[in-house]
Amino acid sequence: MTQDELAKLACVSVSSIKALEPGNAKLSTMMAVLREPGALDALDAFIPEITISPLDTARRNAKKRERATRSLDTAKREDESEW
Repeated sequence: MTQDELAKLACVSVSSIKALEPGNAKLSTMMAVLREPGALDALDAFIPEITISPLDTARRNAKKRERATRSLDTAKREDESEW
């Protein structure tokens, strides 16, 4: 199949087909071109597997934060001041 024939089938310009070769085309152009020969499923190869992000892992393993409180000894000393 020539670039001319493919451009006519996909309803895009020949320059758009030529832009696909070095990777300078739009995603919509690539989808239109892949749709014609029935190769649209080939786009699945570009989608990475879904994994848990490092932030989610850290959140799941993190201890619950606690408020800082002063000890009872410190509170007694402040109350006993002569001020």
